[in-house]
Amino acid sequence: MKWTMFAALLVCCFWILGACINSRLGRSCFEIATQCGFKEVCFKSEDFVLYGAVKTGSQTQDILTVYLEGDGAAWRRKGELACDPTPRQPLALWLALEDPSAKILYLARPGQFRKSKDPYCQPAYWSLARYSEKVVRAFVEIIDSVKKRMQVHKIGLVGYSGGGVIAALLAARRDDVVWLVTVASNLDHRLWCAEHKVTPLKDSLEPKEFGMKLKNIPQIHFIGGRDQTVSQEVVQSYINAMPDKKLIKIVVEDQFDHHCCWQKVWPELLKMIPGR
Repeated sequence: MKWTMFAALLVCCFWILGACINSRLGRSCFEIATQCGFKEVCFKSEDFVLYGAVKTGSQTQDILTVYLEGDGAAWRRKGELACDPTPRQPLALWLALEDPSAKILYLARPGQFRKSKDPYCQPAYWSLARYSEKVVRAFVEIIDSVKKRMQVHKIGLVGYSGGGVIAALLAARRDDVVWLVTVASNLDHRLWCAEHKVTPLKDSLEPKEFGMKLKNIPQIHFIGGRDQTVSQEVVQSYINAMPDKKLIKIVVEDQFDHHCCWQKVWPELLKMIPGR
């Protein structure tokens, strides 16, 4: 069965996105992904419509690498939620395109890349409830479907920024995760909100509360030394809460910030992941 048929079974269709334009190339994000061997898919979970892309290589590989997008443009300005949280530059997608793995799933977050209004998705899901049980459950459902379709048994998780929080929460509830990688991620979002003096994400789950379920998963957390959005202290707070740290590694790229220059060196950074 082709991926187009698979997408139809999920009550979705392929579409060309015009809203997210790569300024350098002047083409839509998913058009670029298509040219890199991905196919654009939208998924219907029980609670959300989520957009993403898949790559299915011909190589025999028993692991699906899942990339999770960041929070995107959740706010127009301080105190005012955006109507559309689609990221201006979807870094998790750009990282996925640099990954040579044969089987990759890229997933955007609720509300991102919408072609039309989604009655299921309310602003709460890119604000106070952005890491809620309902959101995590949607990702679990979609990953299970893709994993079954690709006939793989293991997954690796890569989360950028807020996508790293989702990745950690997914890792805590799954038994098929072989590694967890985050990039510039606000893994202790309570501390992150306190640092930025913004409203706590009271309707969201906190990854560090699931330390016992995460302690046996190899983890690498990449931090930008010049990141003004997520401090090293936020990531360290998450790690300090883990009951066993022997499988956890922090890598600080001194010259990088929250966006630059992860894409440029991503193939090299991927080599640090055990088993790749």
